[in-house]
Amino acid sequence: MELRQLRQFVAVAEELHFRRAAARLHMTQPPLTAAIRQLEGIVGTKLLERNQHQVKLTAAGQRFLDEARITLAQAERSIAAARRAPQGISGILRFSSVSSANLGLLPHLLSRFRMEYPAIELHITSVTSLRQVELLKHGDVDLGLIMVPLQDSRMLDITVLGSEEIALAVPAAHPIANKERISVNLLAAERFIIYPAPENVEFEGVLIAACQRAGFYPRVALHAAQMLTKLALVESGYGLTIVPGCMRKVHMPGIRYLQLCEGRTPLRYTIALASRSNLNSQLVHAFVSMARRVCKTYFATAK
Repeated sequence: MELRQLRQFVAVAEELHFRRAAARLHMTQPPLTAAIRQLEGIVGTKLLERNQHQVKLTAAGQRFLDEARITLAQAERSIAAARRAPQGISGILRFSSVSSANLGLLPHLLSRFRMEYPAIELHITSVTSLRQVELLKHGDVDLGLIMVPLQDSRMLDITVLGSEEIALAVPAAHPIANKERISVNLLAAERFIIYPAPENVEFEGVLIAACQRAGFYPRVALHAAQMLTKLALVESGYGLTIVPGCMRKVHMPGIRYLQLCEGRTPLRYTIALASRSNLNSQLVHAFVSMARRVCKTYFATAK
């Protein structure tokens, strides 16, 4: 069995139409039909049900489609890794990240980077965007995963990767806890738990700006420096707080997560990579290039 045959089968399975699949593969229909028959002979079972009017996947065909996609994806990753191997990129990359990315984008970036550049050793620090700016400018970190906009981006190169939704964490007993989403303009009477200034102003600045556009400033109940502390205070009934949407993975029995919107538009925050402007690092360039490719798929799926 060849990868070419898997690509042909995937095209037919996705189009469910031999003529359209043939056009997609830049070939004529008869050899494609023959190739699928040959593939079914190799597999030893029927993968497609077809007649004059329609093409359908059999149960075996659906399972084969899932595995074929995995095989083709792995083949592409292997090719990419092999193409980079001759470059001989190695060394230590000092990398920092906002903690909120730990449950979202960061694992995707790290796993792909390890696969493509196994000779590069990562030294990882988890700190706020504000602290990362200091580390970057002082040369203590090479590359940082941050939230933007920054209050001071001088001396930094910023590569925007995409945006993720903000969620509102509320006590399970709160009157709005049974809703799926809520608009900011309905929160004027609520009390919020926020970070102490100036920590994470980029993230909570999204909420503050939306509240001001709605005609009010969010009332502050308490300040807390750690996200899990904020959630513990929410669970205890002290108020509401905003968290990155990926924090929905953190299950706490006394908390419900709502989609936070401005009108009907979900509030989002922006994630970027930052490095010193005068840093000409092959390691940094490699990570940024990889991140751009990963994020095209990651953020398209997240939306």
